[in-house]
Amino acid sequence: MTIKNAPHINPKKKEFWEAKIKEWEGSGLSKTSFLKERSIAESSFGKWYRRLRENFKKNNNEVSFVPIKIGQEKMESNSPLLILLKGNVKISIPNNADESTLKMLLEILGVLPC
Repeated sequence: MTIKNAPHINPKKKEFWEAKIKEWEGSGLSKTSFLKERSIAESSFGKWYRRLRENFKKNNNEVSFVPIKIGQEKMESNSPLLILLKGNVKISIPNNADESTLKMLLEILGVLPC
């Protein structure tokens, strides 16, 4: 997440918090667990998370993603995973899709680095 045209934000702090947010999003941990393990104040993290998200959304008119945790357990339902994208685009993924297929899809969507 990069902020454009935000001169009121200290670049070093911005870089630090962007890295922490990215680390949390990729960790698979809940926010509370992540912050506790790293002794980070929830109030500081929350303030920067909101600030960076607001600026990111103002400067990028793109779809935003919500972090999800992918576990090792199999889904019991026969229902596919449905991903809704901007422009009424729908992606339906069978519940038996393997990890490499899901990773490839997330890379294509820009959620994971290639």
